[in-house]
Amino acid sequence: EGDVNQLNQVFLHIIVNAMDAMEGTEEARLTIAIKADQDHLEIEFADTGVGLKDPSRVFEPFYTTKPVGRGVGLGLSTCYGIVRKHGGEIDCYNQPQGGAVFRLVLPAAQVTPVVVGVVGS
Repeated sequence: EGDVNQLNQVFLHIIVNAMDAMEGTEEARLTIAIKADQDHLEIEFADTGVGLKDPSRVFEPFYTTKPVGRGVGLGLSTCYGIVRKHGGEIDCYNQPQGGAVFRLVLPAAQVTPVVVGVVGS
């Protein structure tokens, strides 16, 4: 029940950042894992890039590690705001073997079952 355009913006931004981080690496791989239960949807993006220089700061406005002209540091800050607006959480960390992980947890839509018909007598 979220804004599909905003959520697509979040996903695409994380994917583009991962591609940038993996540029020039031998085995570039981005793994996207999705888990769902009754209450939450968890989406994890794990890359084999260089990792995050300071994971605690990546969601701060204007924080960037990209060269001049390649980023202004608003992308992940915007992603953070969108996810929080949807009632979710976003965090990130470096993997021990290298690369970064971004993990999003969003509330699942509450679906009310509808009985269409009854079979049997």
